[in-house]
Formats: sequence, C-alpha cells, structure tokens
Amino acid sequence: MPKSSHSVPTNSSDTPDIERLREKLRSGQVAGHYYVLLLGLRTFDTAGLMARIGQGLSYNALERFGRNAGISREEVCDLIQIPPRTLARRKEEGLRLEGLDV
Repeated sequence: MPKSSHSVPTNSSDTPDIERLREKLRSGQVAGHYYVLLLGLRTFDTAGLMARIGQGLSYNALERFGRNAGISREEVCDLIQIPPRTLARRKEEGLRLEGLDV
C-alpha cells in the first residue's frame, strides 16, 4: 500500500478521535477514509462507508464531529445545511439523519 510522507502535528488538547486519526495517518497507509473517525465511525473502506452513511447518521455523530472540529452546534448546522430546530427535533425524536438531512 502507498505510504504518506505528511507530518502530523500534535496538540495537547486533542480528542481521542483525533489521536486515533493521527495514529492512522502515522501508519503511512493512505488507502481508507480515516477522517470518518471524527464522526465516530469505524468503517474506512468506500463500500462499507457508503452502506453506513446510507443508514443515516446519529445526532451523536454530529455532536462528536463538532467537538472534534472545535466548532459549535450552530456551525455544524450551517455546514450540513439543516436548521438548528430540525436538528434538535431529530435529537428529541431519536431519529437518524438520512437522505437530504445530511
């Protein structure tokens, strides 16, 4: 498998997910969608990832992404183009974010 030559900076306030992402990047393997660790996903191959995303993302995945990226819930809503109230309703109802929601 191809090796990456990128250096990976560290920060003492990194989340465990960011540390796992760093470990994957340090391994030198570039095949895989390792950035999904920021959502709390553990499927890195394209087919598996597409199937997982097809099931919808949980509210917790978006919260986790916001925490890992250091952005607010409102900023996450802007990124995925969903009104904050809709996201709050999905959380209250325990529904996954699917299709046009994400």
